[in-house]
Amino acid sequence: MAFEIAHPRLEFGNVSPRRRLLALLLGLAALAGFAWCCATAHNALPIDATQAKKPLVTPGAGPRAT
Repeated sequence: MAFEIAHPRLEFGNVSPRRRLLALLLGLAALAGFAWCCATAHNALPIDATQAKKPLVTPGAGPRAT
């Protein structure tokens, strides 16, 4: 009930055609962005673990360590 008081129901008949078009374009852009994210995640390839490994550097473990 508090939500309805803070955010009264929007009457779409009172909204200008320009705002309706803007809302439609923003909704379509959000939907296209979501589809792009899903396609990118679906086509992602795993990182090759052999190339991604860096040699471990431990202080004092070099050839001169005693």
